[in-house]
Amino acid sequence: MMKFEPYRPALRGIAVALAAGAAGLIFAGCGLVGGGGTSDDNSIRDGSGVITGAGEVGVNALQLGDCFNDTPADEAADITTVDAVPCVDPHDNEVYYLGALPEADYPGEDLVEELVSDQCLTVFDAFAGVAYAESQLEIGYIFPSKGSWTQGDRGYICVVYDVSLNKIQGSMRGRGY
Repeated sequence: MMKFEPYRPALRGIAVALAAGAAGLIFAGCGLVGGGGTSDDNSIRDGSGVITGAGEVGVNALQLGDCFNDTPADEAADITTVDAVPCVDPHDNEVYYLGALPEADYPGEDLVEELVSDQCLTVFDAFAGVAYAESQLEIGYIFPSKGSWTQGDRGYICVVYDVSLNKIQGSMRGRGY
């Protein structure tokens, strides 16, 4: 199981409360490095790997720059895939960073989440072209659970979405949004 969580800084105030309600999805059994998720990719990609046609993409197959829509909360417990769409179309989330945690014994969910959220925040400004505190984007992340960690999963995914939960269109890379 992996979790999709919003970043929850104190400085976002009411916007954080809104975002926390929309982005707290659980991705069950979808490790990025052999943790039980799927590497299936039913989207249509061009020669450079950019999604040009919507389709279901396994969490293990997500690539930098991929865009996808939220999954209904009632289905969240069984998710190993996301509904990927071309970034030129309105969408909920964009993958802006892929990383991996070091090999070690499982440090606990709180520490894993803290490490991932810190890294996602660290790389945010360079991605967005604006400081996080000035941005209209919120940070979310998918990170390994204890179960996927024991299967070798150390991968995590940083995503951005609109702080007001509006659809975004196009890539947010360097837009100063």
